[in-house]
Amino acid sequence: MRVPAIARITLGRCTPKQLVAWEALGFRVERPQPPAHTALIRFDNLEIGLDLSPSEDTEVKSHVQSWSWRGIASSSETLCTIPLSRHFLDNEAPNSVEHHRNHVNHVDHIVLRTTDCHRLGQQLDTAGFDMARLRDDIYPGITQMFYKTGGPSDNIRGPFLEVVGPTPEVSTENTNKESASFLKIPSETSEYKVTLWGLGLESSDIDQTFEEASPLCSKVRSAFQKGKKIITLKPDEELGLALAVLSRRKDRPGATTTNR
Repeated sequence: MRVPAIARITLGRCTPKQLVAWEALGFRVERPQPPAHTALIRFDNLEIGLDLSPSEDTEVKSHVQSWSWRGIASSSETLCTIPLSRHFLDNEAPNSVEHHRNHVNHVDHIVLRTTDCHRLGQQLDTAGFDMARLRDDIYPGITQMFYKTGGPSDNIRGPFLEVVGPTPEVSTENTNKESASFLKIPSETSEYKVTLWGLGLESSDIDQTFEEASPLCSKVRSAFQKGKKIITLKPDEELGLALAVLSRRKDRPGATTTNR
């Protein structure tokens, strides 16, 4: 069975200031030509759409509006409660990618936060995804599930889907106080929620990424993954997604990392 492959994540209620914020981080933004209203940020395995459609509701902030997938084994209008866009056909070829000056051209993983990992896992199974790994031994009270996705071609890997949620009947109180923000999940609720919280991007040269994005980023530090470095991007404008950048895996071509 064909593994589903993501094509685009679209952020709604975007503004021209947010385009400038993306560019300040070192990303190349393709601005739309009228009458189009969606700007694009392209990576080698997916693209981010920034919907600039005018809106009278100024209270709603930028957020994940929809995502597009190829090879989904479902006719549903949503996937994991997130609206599915049919913008991409299954046989549509991936677009060419312009390299970003910050050396970030690949999406390593997509983080989904949920109040119910079991229910979300069932939805992913129905849609044709296979779980590659489950971890509940890293953070107290937190379950992490990892799903492989297809890439746009045989030599380009798709991003992992990382599902993060509370482990049933285990308290997350200490975890929520001490851990990273993506682990702070409300466990005491009867409402089922799924949020596309953020992206883990990949850099071919993490030090150059730091230089390009600074001061709009954290310092380079060791990542949880052995031998990898990470920085967190901190743009001036709220973008609707959390963004972190990891150094490229050593088994992927073009990796360049130095000690900082």
